[in-house]
Amino acid sequence: MAQLTDVSYVLADNLRRELDVRGMTQRQLAEEIGVSQPRIAEILAGGNPRLNTLHKIATALDLSVAALVSYRVPTEKTFANSR
Repeated sequence: MAQLTDVSYVLADNLRRELDVRGMTQRQLAEEIGVSQPRIAEILAGGNPRLNTLHKIATALDLSVAALVSYRVPTEKTFANSR
């Protein structure tokens, strides 16, 4: 099994959290950005998306690409939103 890079891990973690907060499924995101659900699953497992896919994900979630790949310490607000 390939080891996740720091960026891959952070992206997967942030994407998982953002989907959860929005109540959005992998399939819904995939349909919105025009990729397959298995491709979203690959990204969540640590796969590296193409830059245009990363941009589409960020746009669909109303985030910047930087926000998706940046390590952030959860705040109380973030924690409260994820419950």
